[in-house]
Amino acid sequence: MSSLLRLLRRLIKEGSLHKLQCMECQEELNPFDVQLSVEPLLWDKYQQFQLDNALSSMQDVVYCPRPWCNTAVIKEADCDAGRCPGCSYVFCVHCRRGYHGVDPCAFNGDKRILVDEYEGADVKTKQNMEKRYGRARLRNLCDEIKAEEWVSKNAKQCPKCKFPVEKMGGCNKMVCSKCGSAFCWICMHRLTGVDPYDHFQDPQNKNCFMNLMMGIEDSDEEGGENDGDDFDEAAVRDDGLFVLEELRNVLGQAVRMLQNI
Repeated sequence: MSSLLRLLRRLIKEGSLHKLQCMECQEELNPFDVQLSVEPLLWDKYQQFQLDNALSSMQDVVYCPRPWCNTAVIKEADCDAGRCPGCSYVFCVHCRRGYHGVDPCAFNGDKRILVDEYEGADVKTKQNMEKRYGRARLRNLCDEIKAEEWVSKNAKQCPKCKFPVEKMGGCNKMVCSKCGSAFCWICMHRLTGVDPYDHFQDPQNKNCFMNLMMGIEDSDEEGGENDGDDFDEAAVRDDGLFVLEELRNVLGQAVRMLQNI
């Protein structure tokens, strides 16, 4: 058996048709030379590889998603359904699942990847994605991802129910709006005692000791000074009541500390 024949057999079995070259001039072998050089079984396999390569280069060709079929299907213009001529299976040409009509394609992967792809796509690609997944659905996913990113940066999870809680102001004794559990915003420890403020009076809690009001001054500085044009009498009254309530809590802590001395 010649070395050329052995080479042809190996390359055809591997499907490496682009390597079918003459060993002397390095020119690609034409199909007629291949047919004369190999047996009928390999020739049939060679022709099938050639056909598959040609079909793969055509943008209007998809393959039947059934593994045991995999027949080439010609996509019709402006039609999302493909009908396999081999097994008659009707499927979606986008997601390769059973045809689902006007319903958007299902997406079970990482939604962040889908959102990044959509937001970074050009106009035509966006239109194709909207046709496949639904415009409203994609935009809802974008809003959902942005909301999750905002929550991860600005909120903390309740130590009991894991519900995200945002601190808008006030002291560091927080109450979850979902389960009602009290916890410390500094160390995220649940405050389960009779008086939740005792947590801030215990010297063993080094980061939290006497830091009930920590952060309020920083929040005030970030808010900036009022220019006087947006004066809100009701807001000022509410702020005054809030300060009085916080002072009452601080005084109560001081009294309890003196009683324990």
